[in-house]
Amino acid sequence: MKSVPKISRWREGRVDCTKEHFELRYGSDEDGGWSDWTPVAVVGPPAAGTVKVQFLVRNPRNADVVSDVKQEIQYYLFDLKEPNPWLYAKYHCGTMSNLYGNVHWSFFKAGNRAEMTRKNRAFVKNAARNSETLIGSGKNPKNPKTSSSRRSKARKRSEAVQAKFLFVD
Repeated sequence: MKSVPKISRWREGRVDCTKEHFELRYGSDEDGGWSDWTPVAVVGPPAAGTVKVQFLVRNPRNADVVSDVKQEIQYYLFDLKEPNPWLYAKYHCGTMSNLYGNVHWSFFKAGNRAEMTRKNRAFVKNAARNSETLIGSGKNPKNPKTSSSRRSKARKRSEAVQAKFLFVD
């Protein structure tokens, strides 16, 4: 049985992005998608109980953003007290809370930053389908001839969910 790496702290340091890591970006779902959000930090895998965090922004104007990212790291890797916080953070990458929050986590496997797996594509399609269902088909039960603009908005929202999915395996 593979032992679960214990994470007891984090510290700033250089992260090797050719190995597995998380990338954290900042932005609202209204600001666009993954490519529009600001890359703020990368988090390396645990080693000797410590994860390294490399902050990618240094401008004092971004102090609030960096503070939000630090709070997220603290929350997901420590405050939740998960038995395997690294695995839980991977899980979080595929949640709707990750999609709609301002800090977005994305996991990258060693040497693979470009390609989504079939599993992740399926999640994106399901999330998009669910988003369209939640938003509605645009049909009003009292008026079945609802305008196509509502259906169009639902479709656009569905496409936005697909474009913003962040888990890369």
